[in-house]
Amino acid sequence: DRNQHYLDKVFDYWASFGNDTIVAGTDDSPGNVRTPGKAWNVVTVGGSDYNESASWTDDEIWPNSGWINPYAPGSFGGLIEKPEVVAPATLITSIAADGGILIRNGVSLAIPQVSGVAALLIDRKSSLAGWPESLKAIILVSSVNNVHGPSGIDPTQDLKDGAGSIDAYLADKIAPNGITDYNNNTVCNTPCWWDFAINESRLPPAQYAGDPNAYLYRYFRAAQGEHIRIAISWLSSVSG
Repeated sequence: DRNQHYLDKVFDYWASFGNDTIVAGTDDSPGNVRTPGKAWNVVTVGGSDYNESASWTDDEIWPNSGWINPYAPGSFGGLIEKPEVVAPATLITSIAADGGILIRNGVSLAIPQVSGVAALLIDRKSSLAGWPESLKAIILVSSVNNVHGPSGIDPTQDLKDGAGSIDAYLADKIAPNGITDYNNNTVCNTPCWWDFAINESRLPPAQYAGDPNAYLYRYFRAAQGEHIRIAISWLSSVSG
């Protein structure tokens, strides 16, 4: 089902107006995303299969991982990408209620891994606690372990793995480097993110406020031949 439930919109409201990072799962059902995973502002997680190997080379999408792009009026093709990322969902070891060992499969086992990465990033850079859109962008841009389809998000496709499988190490390399520069002077020399607020009526510097033709420039350095990945994320307050 591509249609949002009213609870998806409730979670969108909580994330947007509470400045909270919310992580949800898709479903253990291909071609489906359950509520609140269809919420635009939620980080939605699918499942991958690591094939009981420490190497990433044989990782693949878990066949039972849910995926479907919900309708989103105004976005490219009327759709937004769900899930945004995936994490291992097979043969996950946990502690049972009786204290024993429990080994299970399911997207529900992938969700805590992304939540844990988000918490660790906030611990690394405390200001991320109030920047859920930046935190989401960091998780997206660092999910470079491609397990299905194209290596990035192709807006013409309904992808099963979103941006890819999470990489906590790479995310941790980005998180400490938050840059606040309203005058477009700072050049980013390492993996970084920009922590200032803009909206449709205000682009920094201040003299561009309300100018629909204004541009926002961000600068970074990269070596010749180096692969670059950029993610842009924002909080939506649209309720339609």
